[in-house]
Amino acid sequence: MVPTHTGLSLALNKKGGKMKKFFIVLIMTLLLSMSALAKDQKIVVSTETGTVSAGAVENLTAIGLNGVHGFFSIQITVTGSGTLKAEYEMSNGADGSQVWSTPVGASEIATGLTAGTYLYKFEPAAMARWIRVVLTETGASASAGYTSKIAYQ
Repeated sequence: MVPTHTGLSLALNKKGGKMKKFFIVLIMTLLLSMSALAKDQKIVVSTETGTVSAGAVENLTAIGLNGVHGFFSIQITVTGSGTLKAEYEMSNGADGSQVWSTPVGASEIATGLTAGTYLYKFEPAAMARWIRVVLTETGASASAGYTSKIAYQ
């Protein structure tokens, strides 16, 4: 017996072919756009080295948050006999005219940092245009050297 097709089944088969093409194009578009989004997900690292005198405060370079997704970590190597505390401040001021403050609800990134290497993730407690890390020598009797690497995305 030879199958016969009605007009309705032929029309469905033609539409099915168009739907198949539509879904193939849709899937290819999604795959290409995912690739483009992955390229935008780069991680930027800001590195600084310095010394914080006994009882002093050191403000690290401000990071502009335009286009940043809010993911941060700091790897800090401490040298010397001092003890460091790391925290952050934020600002909505224009470039060069920032007024810095600690956001309500913000917590310190780390305290009691003595000689060694540490890695901390932190999430800012507010949305702002700028962020900077502040290092404070809390022992008040010896300086502390540091190398900080702040990664953000």
